[in-house]
Amino acid sequence: MRFLLSVTFLGAAIWAGYWYLGSNGAEIAIQQWFDQRRAAGWTAEFSDMNLIGFPSRFDTTFTNISLADPVSDYAWDAPFFQLLSLSYRPNHVIAVWPEKQQIKTPAGSYQIQSTKTRASLIADIKPTLPLNRLTFTSEAINIQSENGKYGGISARNLALAAERKPITAQPNYRLGLSVEAVQLLSDWRANLNTPVDLPDTLSMATADITVRLNAIPELNAQTITPLQLEEIDLDLIHVQWGDMDIHASGKLNIDINGTLNGGITFKAQNWQQLLTLLQATGGITTEQSETATRILMLAAQQDQNPDTLDIPLHISNGQIYLGPVAIATVPQLPLR
Repeated sequence: MRFLLSVTFLGAAIWAGYWYLGSNGAEIAIQQWFDQRRAAGWTAEFSDMNLIGFPSRFDTTFTNISLADPVSDYAWDAPFFQLLSLSYRPNHVIAVWPEKQQIKTPAGSYQIQSTKTRASLIADIKPTLPLNRLTFTSEAINIQSENGKYGGISARNLALAAERKPITAQPNYRLGLSVEAVQLLSDWRANLNTPVDLPDTLSMATADITVRLNAIPELNAQTITPLQLEEIDLDLIHVQWGDMDIHASGKLNIDINGTLNGGITFKAQNWQQLLTLLQATGGITTEQSETATRILMLAAQQDQNPDTLDIPLHISNGQIYLGPVAIATVPQLPLR
């Protein structure tokens, strides 16, 4: 009995020492991350940081956290933010967001209200913590422009997942997206002049995409490498909005200027509404819409159903071509 008690006490002492060293290391790593951001010119502040969870967890809560990158002009403020992990799996972190937060972008500032918004992140066990897998979920989310100029958007059951493909040394990630009941709030619909024959709510959207980046994201990198898209492999995109039912697949390359090149197979029911929407929101001009309507109508009639399209599209230097005719322009991606 005395031997068992000694072993038990020794094991408890070793584990307590491990937890203390681990929690101390986590605090140091967090402080170093904030110091690195500040050294890079960021605003990176919080009013308090509390790490608890002995004996089995490392749970860190930040109060009044604020991050801002002056180069990209993005900023984020929240009354609290949590990072939760098991003490025996410190490379697997759960992030928890508050119900209210604020984000600033080059286009304006937004208030975000959400329910059960969290992410699960798994990094490789290496000093720089390369990103391996990530999931993000929210039961409900509402994003509202502060000044009303850009309106707002809400959605339910949002789920986003990313996983690095292990079969290649390239920084390739497979992305999955699923969202329901996407709604443009009233002021945004008015600004965009959304066609009235489309319902206010987009029923659902799903995506299965593989992207190649210029580098693997690293959570503890000593230097910050701006991430850029180099290739997008669209396994499947599916959108249902009213009578519109859209499928797309293909592969796109992005050059150093953010210009798209590649090809897409596009399938759509009631595709005329999509052109009306693009024209109303400024995605294409009236002339482009009229040209695209004539050409796509001819293509649809070949399948003996003018409301259904199943066509290959070619994208070159940001122009979308059906055969030799350019029917629309794709805006450049904002690369740094």
